[in-house]
Amino acid sequence: MKAAGVLVSGLSFLAMVTFGQEASWQEHMTAAAALRQAGRYREALGPMEEALRAARSFDRDDERQAITRDALAGAYDALGRLWHAERYQREAITIGERILGPENPRLAVPLNNLSSIYREEGKFEPAWNLGWRALAMLEREPLPDRSSLAAVLGNLGMIAYRQGKLEQAETLLRRSVDTALLLASAEPSIYAETLSNLALVYERKGKQREAIGLVQLADSVIERAFGPEDPRSARMLVDIASIQSQVGETDNAIETFKRAIAAAEKGLGPNHPMIGEALAREATLLRKLHRRPEAATLAARARAIARETAANNFSLYTVDAHQGR
Repeated sequence: MKAAGVLVSGLSFLAMVTFGQEASWQEHMTAAAALRQAGRYREALGPMEEALRAARSFDRDDERQAITRDALAGAYDALGRLWHAERYQREAITIGERILGPENPRLAVPLNNLSSIYREEGKFEPAWNLGWRALAMLEREPLPDRSSLAAVLGNLGMIAYRQGKLEQAETLLRRSVDTALLLASAEPSIYAETLSNLALVYERKGKQREAIGLVQLADSVIERAFGPEDPRSARMLVDIASIQSQVGETDNAIETFKRAIAAAEKGLGPNHPMIGEALAREATLLRKLHRRPEAATLAARARAIARETAANNFSLYTVDAHQGR
């Protein structure tokens, strides 16, 4: 779970008066920020790469060196290209630590972003350590940023969940939900993600009624904030559909899987790992419903995406070997 903002507050760097390469950097970062805000991550890569080329002419201790790399890491992460995301996030943190010092609280967000990338890669020990380091930085602040705090708590909760530590996961995610609730109107994506993450824990613990209640609330938050097929909602929709499937709401689950796939295709392209994950999970559900021809079609596409993903060391899911049968 990630928070927006890097080593600056919001997009305050856009107000800087710049010339030459500095003007080029600002122009490209402005364009990339608008595309990312719209969920158009593939299109954002071009101007971000141009911004990085411009930033390389700046002083090595210019904060924009870190800002550019952090933004680029976020775009690559959204696209499932984790090797690139990790590389640029590590570079951003190294530069930030050199400029600000290793314990500056402004580093909490990029540290949590790297922790989240490690979680996605299955590197749970470094993910856990970085997440707690980020949380400690935020909690030392008299008035910590609530969106960052909710994101860090949510990330730690999901690391615990991925390792089967359900009690710890529930404690962390409940704190995340309580924090995000205060941001529900201003940061609906953070609130919805915390709800869907906690629902995953409840479903695993057999608390089906609580899980489905949170899923329904998260889905309504997403629908009101982004519409039915916004790319920013894709990850949450996959999780919501999975929970709906587990609790027996099969028709709703199939509809939600299709919404997730449509949303991901819109901003992330047709071969993003998340699409493969959604296809594989929907195929599993369809097989259980004895809709085998449909399941086979979805499973074949999921396997094709998995092969492409694995070829680039970005595999985030496993396609059931029985799905093609």
